[in-house]
Amino acid sequence: MDPLVAAYLKQRKEANDDDLLKKRINLNLYEGRFVSEHPFLRIIQNWKIPRKALSKIKSVRTNPHVVLVETKESLVRICKELMSCSVVALSSITEECLSYLGIITIILISTEKKDYVIDSVKLLKYIYDNLGTVLRDPNIVKIVSDGRELVCFQRDFRIFCVGVICLDELFRVQNASENSVLDLLSLVRLMFGNELSQFTKQESLLLRPLPWQSVLSAGERSYYLLRCWSQFKILIEDLQNIELVNSKKITLELYSFPNYNFEESWNRSLQSLSPIVRSIFSINSQKLLYEKLFDWRLTLAKKIDVNYKFLISDSCLGLLCRAKPSSGQNLDSLYPEHRLIQEHFWKKLFDIIGNHVEVHRISPPIKSKNYSTTLRRKRIKKNIQLINKIREQYKMDRIPFVRNLGPLEVRRRLERQRKYLLTKYS
Repeated sequence: MDPLVAAYLKQRKEANDDDLLKKRINLNLYEGRFVSEHPFLRIIQNWKIPRKALSKIKSVRTNPHVVLVETKESLVRICKELMSCSVVALSSITEECLSYLGIITIILISTEKKDYVIDSVKLLKYIYDNLGTVLRDPNIVKIVSDGRELVCFQRDFRIFCVGVICLDELFRVQNASENSVLDLLSLVRLMFGNELSQFTKQESLLLRPLPWQSVLSAGERSYYLLRCWSQFKILIEDLQNIELVNSKKITLELYSFPNYNFEESWNRSLQSLSPIVRSIFSINSQKLLYEKLFDWRLTLAKKIDVNYKFLISDSCLGLLCRAKPSSGQNLDSLYPEHRLIQEHFWKKLFDIIGNHVEVHRISPPIKSKNYSTTLRRKRIKKNIQLINKIREQYKMDRIPFVRNLGPLEVRRRLERQRKYLLTKYS
């Protein structure tokens, strides 16, 4: 496990999960209760760009003006300011490294005057009540790059956006192309000749307090989104009558609970093994145990809200399946980071492995206490020779003999047969 992630998990454990990523307040995400229809379906289908949003901007900022929002008071204040805007640029940075479902760590909103960087991890409880009002308002146009972050707003905050315009669709309209797909970095490079600042370490946005350099780099994204919109208003004629089919389609997409595939995980765990070990490990009983451990890992990832692949990798899960540890001491060599996870979760794992071993245990063959294998063979051979002598002496054609019995039973059968013949012909 990455040292940064290990430190992060340790920090969350010490904080009792009261600070970061606390069970996604009142969202009922883990029960999978999602809406079957977009609540603003008709509004989005009939939505058109308001005329106020198409008015020319008197002066365009040439540099970002980044403001970091970390408190509830500042969030309430900027949301009141946003309600008076006709157009805002909306973006976000989603981190899927640690969280089971992924989580928006930073929300980026730009207006004509400022670029706001909202710490959505700290302000998780207050995003829906404050920012949700702005994002649901059809009179405020939201400029996004490609719209992929909209389902993340549904997932993390239960916010359904209305009045969204995707810049990649405007780019296709301008160039009369149906297949041109550009991300924000490529779009800024084409329109302004500038390079957006790239995050050298995406995980730096998980640290608190946020590094200021990362905040500045994040603020640039929404700033350039708004500048691209200003350019498209000049380049595209009759912008108000564009249907915006793709933007509406993306806005109406609903978030669905991820369905992680057991077979894919099983195949990945097999790929990390040598061919010989793979042939031994691929038996049905091992696959059945791996499936139970796979379900255990998903349950664990949901409860502590950590990405299941990063929590315990598929190869490590296969190692646990093969080694079948029975206590925490056995885990030290298999998974050194196991102490970062609470002990009662591992007890569940030990119970699963113990029950599986008990059910699929192969009983050893029963051995006679008085006869070793070699001695048993000698005694059987001696009895057969003795019966053959009796048969020749008394001129018997055949002596009944059962060959499909075990060695010990054969010997007993021969002993009874010998005594019977001796008694009969004596």
